[in-house]
Amino acid sequence: MGVGNEFRGDDGAGLAAARLLGELSSPEIEVIELDGEVTRLLDDLQDCEAAFLIDAVQPQGEPGTTYRFDASHQPLPGYHDHRSTHGMSLGSLLELARTQGFLPRHVIVYGIEAASSEHGAGLTPEVETAVHKIVREVHDELLALKSGEKGRASS
Repeated sequence: MGVGNEFRGDDGAGLAAARLLGELSSPEIEVIELDGEVTRLLDDLQDCEAAFLIDAVQPQGEPGTTYRFDASHQPLPGYHDHRSTHGMSLGSLLELARTQGFLPRHVIVYGIEAASSEHGAGLTPEVETAVHKIVREVHDELLALKSGEKGRASS
């Protein structure tokens, strides 16, 4: 699942990653673009064995820095922080899914540190490089899961 807004610079990183993954994925892997209200994520998670979520994160250091969090058994760091360009934070939504009992067994969240979220701008070079790196990592993880698990995976 790629989360973001392609019309706000690096905030479109998750969507760009989802599109690239869509070109590499097989039919049993569903690629979803969440470009609006992220509460739709709650519906999308209900039937998944595994979910990989990719989103831009607020700039705090070096643009293009990537983060990988395993949210399968514990909350995302800072999940209670409701500051998000999507209305409700991704961490809060995952915890709501966990509370309601439909969080997939395998949940990995990738974050890409943004440089710019200006209207109309495309991805900065650092973030575009990070998108390609994460796509390779997620693709490899999906292949490993596919060989070891049956069911639907979502990225």
